[in-house]
Amino acid sequence: IGMFLVQLSISTYYHYYPVYLEQQVGIAPKWTGLIINFGVVVEIFFILSFGIVERWLGLRMVIAMGTLGIGLRMLLLWMYPTEAVAIGSQVLHGPMVIVMHVAPAIYLNRCATDANRTSMQGLFAVTINGIGRVAGFALAGIIAERAQTGAFLYGALLAGVAVILFISAFRD
Repeated sequence: IGMFLVQLSISTYYHYYPVYLEQQVGIAPKWTGLIINFGVVVEIFFILSFGIVERWLGLRMVIAMGTLGIGLRMLLLWMYPTEAVAIGSQVLHGPMVIVMHVAPAIYLNRCATDANRTSMQGLFAVTINGIGRVAGFALAGIIAERAQTGAFLYGALLAGVAVILFISAFRD
């Protein structure tokens, strides 16, 4: 449930961030790729440090803290639609990638046997990544029609609920 909420949350970013840069912040579309790739460069350092941090804190806290980073990023984008925040919040792209693309595979690999590992990963991909992304985009779209930056508040709230679930219900 927590990962599904995170997917709903980050769908806001993936689908509306480029529009946000242009329409809310006033950055020309030609800069969108460069700004997004700034987040990808920072993400590399999060991925390289994942093993060390996970040994110190455990997978549960890495996921909870990463989700907190997702929520913080969304909250900042909602509260301060400025160039500095729009670009600076890209330093929080790494936690998003860790939470949605690195940690789940590690967790599923630890839980699964050789006989069902592929099925578990496939089911996760379809239900969480697939359905979550489509539903997240649709829900964020409804909110963005009324207030574009409100979609980021929606994403922050979902991430906040997910953090609570990870801390209270997830076990390494």
